[in-house]
Amino acid sequence: MSMSPFWRFLLCTCLLTSCSADFTRTTQKETPTPQAKYEPLLPPEIYAFLGEQAIMSTFIRFPEESRAAFIGERLEVDLDNYRFSPKQVHLKAWTITQITLSNTSHNMHYFGGRDFFKYGAEIISFSKSLAPPELTHIPVAANSSRIVYLFAKDPGEYPLNCNVPKHTQLGMKGSLIVE
Repeated sequence: MSMSPFWRFLLCTCLLTSCSADFTRTTQKETPTPQAKYEPLLPPEIYAFLGEQAIMSTFIRFPEESRAAFIGERLEVDLDNYRFSPKQVHLKAWTITQITLSNTSHNMHYFGGRDFFKYGAEIISFSKSLAPPELTHIPVAANSSRIVYLFAKDPGEYPLNCNVPKHTQLGMKGSLIVE
């Protein structure tokens, strides 16, 4: 049985209202730690629906010119000699954010974290081959930049790190916070 867009929207609104209230009560009592086990707040089909809605609300399409323009929030993150700047990256839940990752060092670096890409966000890709589901970090070549679009999902604080050996131990870590 298929559900009309109106009923899907209504169901998502009800679920989000309920989940965000539960999350607020939970976070007021205790602060999540990087070692905490995360659980998805919603079923996968609801995330898919919310992702589609976020795409439609943050991209303006120009079919006659075969292009689209992004009208959502934009952030810049610098990856440099064993640090992220800013150290805490804040994303708004259930929205898409364009992030420019700039690596100004002579080493390859990676941006991400296992729990962040499993529970906190999904990469919006216009070519399925660019964003495999098991992706945990985004590579950024030395002395280069890349733009990624992230759909922020479940509110929480997720560990951010570079997964090049020893980079995390040398200080290349931070937090990805979905609010």
